[in-house]
Amino acid sequence: MSQEIPISAEHVSKGMFVAKLDCPWNGTPFLLQGFVVQDQDDIDNLKRYCKHLYIDPGLSYVPIEAIKKFEKKELLSVPLREIKVPDFVLKNNYEIVHSVEDEVKLFKADHAQFAQHVHDTLEQISRGEKISVAALNNAVEPLVNSIIRNPNAALLLNQIAQKDSYMYNHSISCSIMAVSFGRQLGLPKEELKSIALGSLMFDIGKIKLPQNLLLKTEPLLPEELALMKTHVELGMEIIKNNVGLDDTTTLMMWTHHERFLGQGYPRGLKGNDIPLVGKIAGIIDSYDAITSQRPYAKALPAHEAIKELYQWRDILFQKELVEAFIQSIGTFPVGTLVELTNGEVGIIISQDPKRKLKPKIMLILGEDKQPLGCFATRDLYLDEKDKQGILIEIKKGLQKGAYNINPKDFYL
Repeated sequence: MSQEIPISAEHVSKGMFVAKLDCPWNGTPFLLQGFVVQDQDDIDNLKRYCKHLYIDPGLSYVPIEAIKKFEKKELLSVPLREIKVPDFVLKNNYEIVHSVEDEVKLFKADHAQFAQHVHDTLEQISRGEKISVAALNNAVEPLVNSIIRNPNAALLLNQIAQKDSYMYNHSISCSIMAVSFGRQLGLPKEELKSIALGSLMFDIGKIKLPQNLLLKTEPLLPEELALMKTHVELGMEIIKNNVGLDDTTTLMMWTHHERFLGQGYPRGLKGNDIPLVGKIAGIIDSYDAITSQRPYAKALPAHEAIKELYQWRDILFQKELVEAFIQSIGTFPVGTLVELTNGEVGIIISQDPKRKLKPKIMLILGEDKQPLGCFATRDLYLDEKDKQGILIEIKKGLQKGAYNINPKDFYL
């Protein structure tokens, strides 16, 4: 590869191959590390997220002279900008201790038990019964232990064990993502258990709302929106007499709809007035909602939802936390269906935090889009090449159910 030429983002143009940015790739809308600038949208996004770029003239479609005239030689020794690490990050430096395959086998039964406890709890609430906090705590313990060992297993199992109920899926997904996110932040185990429980519970007040409101396909009227917002207070009312829920859990329930600039509810808190667990809850709640099929909106593919989150930095959510969340799940999260540049289609089954753009993929369809006859995986970290000698990478993310693929048929 030829010598990379650093230039100001102001001088980027169509046809240039962007090899590196002055910021982490995971914190930008660009899906692949290294790409040719195609259109004005690419140019606008590069200017929005970067100050400087590193252009590879050998892979560009513009003359090298057109790049070198903008060269900023003083940048050659400047390191890439790092994401600011908040004070609360990295209290614990967790390591992956099992492969995703081994962890799935180890956690599979506990995941099923955890899901059953969530189902039973929602049923208890709908009948007006007291919640069994002890049972939930017992179910959360192995979940947290599994995510500490390897978060990919729980994230994968969650993707391929989804059921028809939005409330059920939302509770489980948010709990798993919250613990995975907390692990990324280095929160201690007891805090991870509390946010697991808080994420299960923060939307339970919606069970007390009219079904026709929850299932409405048109935009809510002002009075309907006001009623929908009462689910926070309704949830707090449900749990007020349940002993065993700690302050972290209840605080998460109370603040999961507060937003960074004060646009949230019920109290309109801003910035650092919103507790960390409330900020965590807000991000995972929003991400899971926009990636799920709802009566009034289609599900966004994961990589598009990540772009949305990135646009909301320091508007709805704290910038550093948005970036940390994206790092925790990757641009293409575990369980995502993807198509590779050689035509193969598969499911992402594991991510390494240090190489999120090079995950391990379980292959389902071959280059001809026909089902493969035997189980196979492709690890993009190995930098394998296709028949033309071109590096195999992720081409695009696919919608759930694309090519009639059901991950459960292949993995469980």
